[in-house]
Amino acid sequence: MPTYTVEKLPGEPIVMITAHEDYDPSEDAKEAVLVVNTILDELDESVTFIQDLTLMKVDLDDIMVGADTTGRGDEATFHHPNIREIISVTQDPIMRNVFEGMGSSAYGNVRMLVVDTLDEALAYARQH
Repeated sequence: MPTYTVEKLPGEPIVMITAHEDYDPSEDAKEAVLVVNTILDELDESVTFIQDLTLMKVDLDDIMVGADTTGRGDEATFHHPNIREIISVTQDPIMRNVFEGMGSSAYGNVRMLVVDTLDEALAYARQH
């Protein structure tokens, strides 16, 4: 069974990845980035990218692997030209701090909004 789900919401400029409880960044992040990037490559519009991480159980090493995979390198999803905005959904204080740190030059100045619930993320994305 997949450890994550990726979808383009029908009729909306939103692409979303949902990490399931058994998602392991060190095992799954590279594949997930490829899947997301494939969807983004096929789009003819810019979208809001939502990553729902509310179910993930991770430690700091997992978070750093995920941040490196999505924020740095040639395949970095967070720098894809079809992403106009990134929203992360988590209540984990460590993840929130790491996401704020991704605004540094080491990660290419990734800007993202961090919210507590998927409902908040979707409401924001639909308004902007």
